[in-house]
Amino acid sequence: MGDRTARGLYFTDGSLAELVGILPGCRHRTCASHLPRQSCLASGPLRNPVQLTSYRLVTDAARNQSWWTLSTRVHTEWEFTSSTTDSATVLPLLDISMAPQQLDNLNRATQRNTDVTLTVGHQAGSQGAAVKGVHAWWSSNDGKTWEAAQMKSTNGVWTAVVKAPKGSGAISLKAEAWDAAGSRVTEEVTRAYIASN
Repeated sequence: MGDRTARGLYFTDGSLAELVGILPGCRHRTCASHLPRQSCLASGPLRNPVQLTSYRLVTDAARNQSWWTLSTRVHTEWEFTSSTTDSATVLPLLDISMAPQQLDNLNRATQRNTDVTLTVGHQAGSQGAAVKGVHAWWSSNDGKTWEAAQMKSTNGVWTAVVKAPKGSGAISLKAEAWDAAGSRVTEEVTRAYIASN
């Protein structure tokens, strides 16, 4: 059976937000902070102050099976502002996905340059401000150092071009997006795919 993700009221304004997302075989931690104070939660309610407050929400998920060699860790950080609402309201948090192209069935690049399609939007059911920008980076040493990817944008679709040298091995990806309201998301995927030989 495939992986299952537990879901609840994930990132909502109102009386509480249930922070969940446990995958079998994964270590998972969620941290929520009223900047600059921080408290870490595995799951549970997050109550918002009445006044408009800046938040930083961090999630980490890592696979620890020796046979699972790709996408071994995902680290995501959101920065946003929020205050209490009269009823549960979906927060307009940014969502970013990275989809490497030109890969074979084993997630190996079939050519030297790899296009990574970046899809950016806001959490379903929310009304978000216009997306203002996107950046992306790649790494061939599991995120110890990062190289800026060449960016292209056509009709609101962003593409990062990864130009990894031959034999670079596993390529990690990092992307950041922000909107006109000042919300921001940064996501890292460790060992996203294998570079072309």
